[in-house]
Amino acid sequence: MQNIDDETRRRLREEPSFFVEKVLGIEAYPYQKQFIDSKKDRKAVVGGRQIGKTTMMAWMAIHEFTMFKDRNILLIAPTQRQALNFMRKLKKEIDEWIENEDEYGLKYVSKSRIEGENGSRIEALPALEETIRGLTIDSAFIDEAAFIDRHIFTSIVSPMLATTDGQFVIGSTAWGKEGYLYNKFDEDEYWLSERYTSMENPDIPARQIEEWRRDMTEIEFQREVLAQFSDKKNAFFKNRDINSALEWLNEDGLPKNVIYPDRAGRTSYLGVDPATTGDDKAVLTSVDSEDNVYEIKVIEQCEIPELEKEIRGKINAPDRNYINVYIEENGLGEGTVHRFEREFKQVEGFRTTIRSKESIYNQVKNKMQKGELMIPDREDFKKQLRTIEYEMTERGNMKIYAPGDSHDDMADSLALAVAAKSGNRYVERQKKFYSFSSSGNESAEGSSKRAFTF
Repeated sequence: MQNIDDETRRRLREEPSFFVEKVLGIEAYPYQKQFIDSKKDRKAVVGGRQIGKTTMMAWMAIHEFTMFKDRNILLIAPTQRQALNFMRKLKKEIDEWIENEDEYGLKYVSKSRIEGENGSRIEALPALEETIRGLTIDSAFIDEAAFIDRHIFTSIVSPMLATTDGQFVIGSTAWGKEGYLYNKFDEDEYWLSERYTSMENPDIPARQIEEWRRDMTEIEFQREVLAQFSDKKNAFFKNRDINSALEWLNEDGLPKNVIYPDRAGRTSYLGVDPATTGDDKAVLTSVDSEDNVYEIKVIEQCEIPELEKEIRGKINAPDRNYINVYIEENGLGEGTVHRFEREFKQVEGFRTTIRSKESIYNQVKNKMQKGELMIPDREDFKKQLRTIEYEMTERGNMKIYAPGDSHDDMADSLALAVAAKSGNRYVERQKKFYSFSSSGNESAEGSSKRAFTF
C-alpha cells in the first residue's frame, strides 16, 4: 500500500467496506457495509443463518490490524474450539497473505495468533476468565455472544478496553431474552444494534427459506432465520452451567477439531433414550468414571432391532467396560429393558415420571455447576440443552420438558448416563409383576425380584 494517494489512503482507513472491496477484493452486501462502516465503537449484531455476522467481524479485525499500527485485537468465542474456528474464518479472508507472509508484512502466524510487521496482532481466545483477564486490548470482537456469561463482558472485557477506548463488537444468533447481548440490543444509546434476517442475504434463494420454514419449529425459525429473541424465562440449564461443562476445551495439546475427549479401555456407563415411535430418534450416551461424556450416538428412525444391536455392541465392546446401563422404559423401551435385564446384569430400566426426571436432571446440573461433568462441544447437543425448560406443579414438583416441537432425547440420554454412573436407586419402576410367557423361562414371581418402587 505504498503507492496510493492520500485520499485513497484516507478512505481505506476510515471506510472498512472500501478496504474490504479494494484490499480483500470482496463486494460486501449493503447491510454489511452499513454495519462495518458505522462510526459507533460499540456494535451489536444479531443475525439469521448465512448473513455473515462472523465474517463482518473478521473484516473489521483485519481492517484494524492492517491500517493501524500497534493494535492488540482479541477474538473471543464461548469455547476454545469456537475461538479457533473464528480465527480460521478470518484467515480464509486473507488466504493469500498467509501463504506469502513476507510479501504481506506478516511476522508470525499460528492457529490462534497473527502478528504483523506494523506491531499489530490478532489473537483468538475462549471466553474463560482465567484466560483473558488482565489483558489490555484495543478492540474485542465476540462471536456467539448470547452464550457467554454476562460477567465476562462487564467484569473482564469492558475493563480491558477502558484505557484504549477501542472497538467493542458483539455478534450472535438470537437466543433467550436475557444476558448482556439482549440487554444491549435497542436499549443502550452508546451501542449500534442491528438485526439482519436471512432474507436480507440476496444469495439465499426463496426456496431455501421455505425449506427452513418447513423443517424448523416455529421458535427455531424465529431465532435462526428471523433473528428474533425468544422468551426463555425458565431455562433449566443456564449458559454458565453449560460453559462450566466445556472448560476441558481450554486444555493445551488438544487435536484440531476435537469435539469430545476419548481414549480406549475406559470404565463406562450408558444412558439410553429409545425412540418413542418407529420414526423417532434413539440416543445412547456414554460417560466414563471421570465424568467425561465421551460419546453421544444418535440413531435416526430407529427400530427396536437396530437399537438392541447398538446396545449389545456397546456392552460387549472389548475396548470398554460398561458397569451400569440405564434404559428409559416408557413406551417402546419397555420390551427392550425386559429382554436386556435377563441377558446383562448391568442393565436396568428407568421409568420416567415428573419426580424421577427432576432427580436425574438436577444431578446433571449440580455436576455441571461444580465443574465435575465434561460434555461434548457439539452444536446440536448444546442447543438442545439450552432449549430445556421447567415449571413448578401445584404439588411443588419440577416439571422438566422440551417446549413445543423441540426434543429432549439427547438431554434425557445424558441424564440417564449420569444416573447410571451415580448408581443411586431413585429410579421409579412400575409396581407390577412382569411375566415372560413368550419365553417360558421366567415366572412372574421370579421377575418380581427386580421390581421396586420409588
